[in-house]
Amino acid sequence: KKTVAMMNDTLALRHNPAAATMRTPPADFLFCGMDLVSAILSSTGRAMETLVTSSNLVQIVGACCMEGDSPDTRQSAFALVGDLARLLWPVLAPAMPTFVPLHLQHMDGKYNSVSSNAVWALGEVALKWGEGLTPWLEPILHRLIALMTDTSISRQLNANVSICLGRIAMVFPDAVASSAPSFMSAWCVALRFVNDPSEK
Repeated sequence: KKTVAMMNDTLALRHNPAAATMRTPPADFLFCGMDLVSAILSSTGRAMETLVTSSNLVQIVGACCMEGDSPDTRQSAFALVGDLARLLWPVLAPAMPTFVPLHLQHMDGKYNSVSSNAVWALGEVALKWGEGLTPWLEPILHRLIALMTDTSISRQLNANVSICLGRIAMVFPDAVASSAPSFMSAWCVALRFVNDPSEK
């Protein structure tokens, strides 16, 4: 509760025009707070459901996905989206129509770590939401294929893109198959560097 309250207060001060003359709280309070929540969530799973539903954590995470001056905050925010999708999907699900456009916005490779977590989290969402992603399928595939064939991105981002494509293909096999010739070679190469056999 204290961590969520700290993040809430930090966001309020960082975006309050009346506080312009005050010292702006550092983004460290945001991304360190989200990293802590992710660690606790990974350890306790559904035991945190009541705490999360009784707070505005999901709204805070959404706001942190838009912290334009702090890539570290956006990176941690998307990681927490993925953890919420894995472990507390019913809590996250109602917010996904707002979150998916944020994922798309940051699947551009500008900041590899941010894009990597945005892509990874979207793959986790695909496993839970399935055809709920239908309205965004075309832009999702466009962004993933563009990244898959971009030789300048990091190996971690490349691996997460290949995994996410696989998860999207499990839900939308025909849509992915129709575009496969444009990225299949790069996809196979990328999967060579994925260590987890279950992900392959």
